[in-house]
Amino acid sequence: MLVDFVKHIHTTGREKARTKHTTISEVVFWAVLVLFVGEALAVALTASYPLPIDESYHFGLIQFFSHQWLPFVHTQPAGTYQFGDITHYDSYLYHYLMSFPLRIIELFTQSQQTQVILLRVLSIGMFVGAFVLLRRILRDMRVSQWAINVALLIYVLLPMVPFWAAHVNYDSLFTLTLVVFVRLGQRVITSRQAVVRRRLIALFLSVGLLGCLVKYSFVPVAFVGIVTVGVCLWRHRRSISRRQVKNYDMHEKLLLAGVGLLLLVSGGLFVQRYGVNLMTYHAIEPDCARLHTVAECQEYGAWSRNYSLKEVAAQAPQVTHNPLKYLKDFWLPINLRTIGGTYSSTGGTPPLATAMKLALLLLVGGIVAVLVLSVRGVVRDRALLFIVGITVAYGAALFINNFSQFEAFRSVVAVQGRYMLPFLPALLAVAIWQVYTTAAMSVRAVRARLRKVEGEVPSLLLEDAEI
Repeated sequence: MLVDFVKHIHTTGREKARTKHTTISEVVFWAVLVLFVGEALAVALTASYPLPIDESYHFGLIQFFSHQWLPFVHTQPAGTYQFGDITHYDSYLYHYLMSFPLRIIELFTQSQQTQVILLRVLSIGMFVGAFVLLRRILRDMRVSQWAINVALLIYVLLPMVPFWAAHVNYDSLFTLTLVVFVRLGQRVITSRQAVVRRRLIALFLSVGLLGCLVKYSFVPVAFVGIVTVGVCLWRHRRSISRRQVKNYDMHEKLLLAGVGLLLLVSGGLFVQRYGVNLMTYHAIEPDCARLHTVAECQEYGAWSRNYSLKEVAAQAPQVTHNPLKYLKDFWLPINLRTIGGTYSSTGGTPPLATAMKLALLLLVGGIVAVLVLSVRGVVRDRALLFIVGITVAYGAALFINNFSQFEAFRSVVAVQGRYMLPFLPALLAVAIWQVYTTAAMSVRAVRARLRKVEGEVPSLLLEDAEI
């Protein structure tokens, strides 16, 4: 009885310590989020319109969609060519959805600065939602809460992050959609209930298709994510009996009908834009000049820049560029320089360079830990494999696109580290946790070896004494 009482006291003490540790971790997580919101709000409330990362472009498109109820544009109105082509543009969903909050805001104020500030606050809210959901994803992957907190703290201390988050820009919805897509993919490959899995698959596919309409760079993420989940489901397929299918109650039937309708709508929107573009123009985003005159297209700054660069490149002698040299000399240095704290890709020392260097050091350490000791663990962990797969696919697609532009224009175009920012917090948390677990495993192995040696020494001494 005394032994049982002692065990109870010991167990209660451990539970109290665990509860205290969890409470502290929760407080730290929300404190980091408050820090991020404070940083971003300081930019959103004080910065004049427009902020440099294409804010005037995105706000202008939101204003355009606020005057129509459907997202389809059959004939481009005069005065909208500064946005490029919007009749076959495939990244319209953010602008269309944000037009509804703008309609409501316009009922109370016609001040453009106030409208922009309120839309900036909505964008910050999307990032907060993404961070909260990301924590749930990482916790389900058994990444420690302290590792998540450290990763998020390093992330929000990168000056580019709160500055970027405070923009009216489709990157905010892209980030939230990415995290939701990852969460649904994680749920699909770990769910053991057939009924729930069917519903999750429909939601997963819907978010993937809609993500492609938020930003066209979501296409490689959706493709590789859907293929990865499909392979995982095939390798771990389970038979579903007819009894399970027949026993759907009314609630489940309504849910399945709802997600089925969502999948039908998202699939229809995807085909209407990407399918039509591929069938008609053989490109997911046809060149503006194939749809409008050169003079009209030149009103769009990015297209005009590319057009001028292409004309200059056409007069230069043909040269074959080495992709590895481009990677080493341009792509990696510019991305590393601009992901930390400078918006300009031409040079300069990033502020708070220590936070950026620490982030890079942890990422490299995590990659080395995975390559050296944990490759099999990554392959076995389907959720981690999913995250790594979509990140590699996105990074590869980004590099290929940048290199093809370099080949065409003979100039470095659109290389900015911020394009990788949506993937960075998850990678940081996993890297920190991998470094920690690898170090802990090494320490335990050394201790076990020392204990073995200590056990062998007395035996050897005893043998010597007997001799």
